[in-house]
Amino acid sequence: MLLKLQRPVRNIRPARLRSCNNRPRIGVRVQLAGEGPVTSNPNDERYDEFPPHLQCVYLRISGFTFRPTLGHLVIAEAPNKEAYYGDSGGGVVFNHQIYGVISARDESSPFRKPIYSMVVCEYMKWIRNTF
Repeated sequence: MLLKLQRPVRNIRPARLRSCNNRPRIGVRVQLAGEGPVTSNPNDERYDEFPPHLQCVYLRISGFTFRPTLGHLVIAEAPNKEAYYGDSGGGVVFNHQIYGVISARDESSPFRKPIYSMVVCEYMKWIRNTF
């Protein structure tokens, strides 16, 4: 998520945005941050009653795609890991730089579907012109 602050923040180092000329490849591990639930019950249903808390998870890139409604996407997944409500807008980090932003997931089966994240470097011109 991009925020334009009313005044500068001086004591926090901003995350760097990754350029498109050095993209991660399929099979590379990335880190995602979010607040969605991470446990399921024996019936393969999420435990939604637990309060969300910020957490990080590692997934492997399994592909890249383009969807007209979502833009350029990186697909990442790992066994028993997924994104959920509250995770949208969370960062996808590769080598200490933000590579993507969590934007979509398959809702049909908890903890068994890949996570789709918008590739930030594809929008650097817009980011620079807007902020």
